[in-house]
Amino acid sequence: MNTGYYAIPGLNRIEVMEQIDNVERSKYKLADITPQQIINIVIRHLNDYKGFNYSFTDIIQKSRANSKPLFRQAGYYYLRTYTRLSLKEVAQRLGGFDHSTVIHGVREWGNYVSTYRTAIALDIKIVQAIKEKQRELQYTNEIEEIKNK
Repeated sequence: MNTGYYAIPGLNRIEVMEQIDNVERSKYKLADITPQQIINIVIRHLNDYKGFNYSFTDIIQKSRANSKPLFRQAGYYYLRTYTRLSLKEVAQRLGGFDHSTVIHGVREWGNYVSTYRTAIALDIKIVQAIKEKQRELQYTNEIEEIKNK
């Protein structure tokens, strides 16, 4: 049975990501990233990975054609992982679907990443891009604090 976890001995994917996140937050005091920034990062990386040129408007349409569900599922996953949005709020931001669609999408993205080796690399790139954006926001916030003193 496919559980949606990486094959890392002794640790599942969620535990690994939590450990990385804890180290990153303690090391850098990461700034909050907005849901739209996360969605933009996901769309950009998935477009590169799949060879599409989808926009946010394309993704939120209730179409099942040409990998659009995969884009939404990835969006659901990263919004749930890196924000404090509820299932309903995540669903509303990505096309107004039901909260159960978000639960299913998060599970499907986990299965996709654990099934395809190239998707693991994609997942790592997306996480790194989100972390980099958080660092950039934190740096900007620190500069603003210095200017305001």
